[in-house]
Amino acid sequence: MSPAVFSSSPSSSSHPYSSFPESVGSKARRPKHHKRSQNSDSFTWKGQILQGLAILTVAGVVASSMLILMGWVEERRKPFCDTGVVPSTSDDCIICPEHGKCQGGRLECLLGFKRSGITCIEDKKIEKMADHLALLIEEHVCRVNGHSICNGSGAVWMTKADILNELRFEQLKEELALSNDEFWIVQDKAIERAMQKLDTTENFQGMVEFLCPSTIVHRFKPLGCHLQDWLLANWIIVCLLCVMIFLVVSLARRYWLRLRFLARAEEIYMQVCEALEDKGRGGDATETLTKESWVVASHLRDYLLSRMERKNPALWREVERLVQEDSRIDQYPRMLKGESKIVWEWQVEGAMNLTKRGFRQRAQFLSG
Repeated sequence: MSPAVFSSSPSSSSHPYSSFPESVGSKARRPKHHKRSQNSDSFTWKGQILQGLAILTVAGVVASSMLILMGWVEERRKPFCDTGVVPSTSDDCIICPEHGKCQGGRLECLLGFKRSGITCIEDKKIEKMADHLALLIEEHVCRVNGHSICNGSGAVWMTKADILNELRFEQLKEELALSNDEFWIVQDKAIERAMQKLDTTENFQGMVEFLCPSTIVHRFKPLGCHLQDWLLANWIIVCLLCVMIFLVVSLARRYWLRLRFLARAEEIYMQVCEALEDKGRGGDATETLTKESWVVASHLRDYLLSRMERKNPALWREVERLVQEDSRIDQYPRMLKGESKIVWEWQVEGAMNLTKRGFRQRAQFLSG
């Protein structure tokens, strides 16, 4: 074999199936390229259609705007027909609008209105002031009726003159900085709007009178009148509450007085013990006490109690009860100057110093 034969054969012999996959791959790839081209074509046509529609839309909007602008300019150039004149054709002049006065081709809106293009619209400033004054009128009429009903005088009909005088409309005119004509328009509008919410009638003089409706007059009664109405409507509950409050306050007061009474009795008892202990030791605790080791109970009572406390015999009886329960104090009758007296005598030495602090703490606790 020659070397040339071996040089050409390895490519074919090393890849025996190289030709078959290439043919199959080419057949399989060709449909994919074809599909992509179809999609790109469809996207191109859709984009062109959308662009065309957008251009047509913009052109239509611009054309419509131009037509409207030209019509508006044309209308502005036309003169206004005189008030009460009807033109033969619409091209001659513009009919004078409502709430306007036309003369010499010019438009002048009436008071309370302002010009907007070729029409006259309500002045928002005037309307806002009229609403505010109408609210003042309603509140004033209802407040007067509320006070009158609360006092038992009944309903009050008010005329326009009464309302204007009481609300001081002249002062309001100066505060609002309105001319006379503008203020009269505001006033008339406010009265008309108030008539829609208030009850009205005509008196024998033909004047219109105003009355607050019964459905809303209760909201304008004074606070005291509301409280009176509530008490009348709930008097049973109020009486029961008053009785309960009285009982609770009485019990609390009695409990507090009882605590004070016990605290004072405990304090006097402690003073009695101190005096008896000092007497038992031979000390001179008071000037009124004798040099004997015993003390007359009545003398000690008059010495320790104030004049007001002596009028309450229960206080000293409570002290006597505490003394009787104390085993350190001995009590027995004794003849003094021909009379039998109850005397107290201290029997234990050195015991009072240990309990003196406890007595004070207990008395402070009861008094606090």
